[in-house]
Amino acid sequence: MPALRAADLSATVVTMQGPIRLADYLVTRCVEAVVHGCDLVDPVRPDRVAQAITAGALLEALAARAPHLVGEARQLPLPAWIDVATGRQPGSGSLVAAVPVMT
Repeated sequence: MPALRAADLSATVVTMQGPIRLADYLVTRCVEAVVHGCDLVDPVRPDRVAQAITAGALLEALAARAPHLVGEARQLPLPAWIDVATGRQPGSGSLVAAVPVMT
């Protein structure tokens, strides 16, 4: 991890989808690891930091779609929000119309 800690997070990296800031790219990798780690036959339990980064990214996606629902989503425990935001669990209340934010 020393190389990552020393990395310029504002640098741009090129992916198959095009250029992206390194900081944003690392968030996408965290989301993928947390969400799909739970899909494994022996699920990988994410650490709290990775889970918080993932939940935050999904809240940002919700804010772009339905900013008035961010407060409601924040009331859910992080694992529950991640499951609702990704369609693994159904939303409830006002969230039903705005989720999943990522499929």
